[in-house]
Amino acid sequence: CIHPAGVTQLLPAVADRIGRSLQSFAGQPLITSEGRVLGWIAGYSVRPLQNPDAVRDLLALAARPLARWIEDHDD
Repeated sequence: CIHPAGVTQLLPAVADRIGRSLQSFAGQPLITSEGRVLGWIAGYSVRPLQNPDAVRDLLALAARPLARWIEDHDD
């Protein structure tokens, strides 16, 4: 999920909770090998994203091993 700019206008509830200076959001679900969503790896920025495709690719690369690690260490 990528919102490269104008996130507070798109999601007013976020602005109310986090602040109106936010410009962008990027997030990727952490999915187990069985397809269960564990959570999200995500971040906000006060600047618009310059290269949303690269951010999406990096989050996807980080999400897979992170989800695997959480799944392996879930007691």
